[in-house]
Amino acid sequence: DSLSLVEETYVDEIDIQLVMNPSGYATVVWEDDYYGKILSKRYSASLGWGTTYNMAKNLLGDVYSPHVAATNRWPSFMAVWTQSDISNLDYNEYGVWATRYPASFSAELIKVNYNAFPKSPRVAVNSSDDAVVVWKENGQIMYNWYLADSGWKGTYVIIAPTDARNPQVVVDSSRNAMFVWEEGDNVFASRFE
Repeated sequence: DSLSLVEETYVDEIDIQLVMNPSGYATVVWEDDYYGKILSKRYSASLGWGTTYNMAKNLLGDVYSPHVAATNRWPSFMAVWTQSDISNLDYNEYGVWATRYPASFSAELIKVNYNAFPKSPRVAVNSSDDAVVVWKENGQIMYNWYLADSGWKGTYVIIAPTDARNPQVVVDSSRNAMFVWEEGDNVFASRFE
């Protein structure tokens, strides 16, 4: 029932994402495209809102579409986003980036493509801190696993249609993942064990 100011800025903040675990701890992630930042801030009932962190790599490019997922263990979360790197003026390099907390706020590049623009990355995290990231790229639905005991596993293509969009993912404690996406006027799903 109370109103609190989370962040005061002088630019438009967009794509705000919010997660809360069952114990009531929250994480908010948002895009500050003017300065090329993906920002996050955590909340606990006892301490209120914490410090704002910039999770994006400083690649001189644009940031897009942040998404965040949390586990039951506070303050564990993983955030993903798309970011370009215009430091090489011959082309725009776009990648899907991820960071996880409490491991670090160091961003990791999990997929890069010099001729494509990955869109709408989404992440799901299970109670063991395993994660699955899914995104759309050139009409394909692609994903990458992060296993808490061994790290990133590599990029895989679920399906390569021409009109796939808006992918979503969930994952359970046994590392079973379910993906859904739109294609044309239909909704498709795929399950991986």
